[in-house]
Amino acid sequence: MSNPKWHILGFGVIGQLLHAALSRSGQTCVIIPKGDERLPANHRVQYQGRPETFTIQAPYAGKTNIERLVVCTKSYAVIEAVESIQSALTEQTQLIVMVNGLIDAAELSKRTPASVYWALTTEGGYRTAPYTTVHGGSGLTRLGSGPEPEWFADWQKALPNSYWHHDIRAFQWEKLCVNAVINPLTALHQCCNGELANGAQAKATQSAIEEATSILEALGFHTQAKGFNDTCWEVIRKTAANRSSMLQDVNQHRRTEIDSIVPPLLDAAAKHGLATPQLESTYRAFCGRFPGLN
Repeated sequence: MSNPKWHILGFGVIGQLLHAALSRSGQTCVIIPKGDERLPANHRVQYQGRPETFTIQAPYAGKTNIERLVVCTKSYAVIEAVESIQSALTEQTQLIVMVNGLIDAAELSKRTPASVYWALTTEGGYRTAPYTTVHGGSGLTRLGSGPEPEWFADWQKALPNSYWHHDIRAFQWEKLCVNAVINPLTALHQCCNGELANGAQAKATQSAIEEATSILEALGFHTQAKGFNDTCWEVIRKTAANRSSMLQDVNQHRRTEIDSIVPPLLDAAAKHGLATPQLESTYRAFCGRFPGLN
């Protein structure tokens, strides 16, 4: 595998930020369009008020096998997205799934012979136009599972604040909890992440954090539980200007990922006999206010 291309399936905010990072580091990155989507010649990312333009190479036309693929669609669309390019995936394909919610790993493995890895990021951003993204906050990216693969060195060239974990499950649940705290509340209150530290939002946020902490503890993720209060507030602070993906989705009347984010936590809480009044009330309020978007 000599200098293989990266392919990105899912060209929303995260897809565009990832494409920009890979392009900045001098690596070749090809976008796989969704259906009959016609991609423009370039897209723009604004970093701290400074816009940069990135060329979009000729999109993937489905004629060659894919060696490195990052899937950053909505969590509910991952299986269908992978199936749409199944013929291009082989046992040599390195497939990185980078989504917010929980995905059934066993179900995904049934659909592809590729080696499957997982990625989580707290990088933030929002779109002001279909192919114009504002980088709303820097964060860290965690990837796993299993032994560190050769491609990770290239990944770190593009995203230096990235870390490999042999077992990523604890961090997957931690990220799920962060999303469950932040995303639904920002959508309900129509606010940026940083505003969750203000007034009534701060009280609801703290209650959700405490409930999520108890779930992490019950699941045996003691290190994540111990630091979750600080972790979550740090994400809110570092992405203060960011508009969560869920807020953007409801404002565009698009289906959200809430059903792959909050219900798994509620199910885990019920299994362990934990009370989660804030998470439950937030979920009910969301479904009541945004019917059909869950």
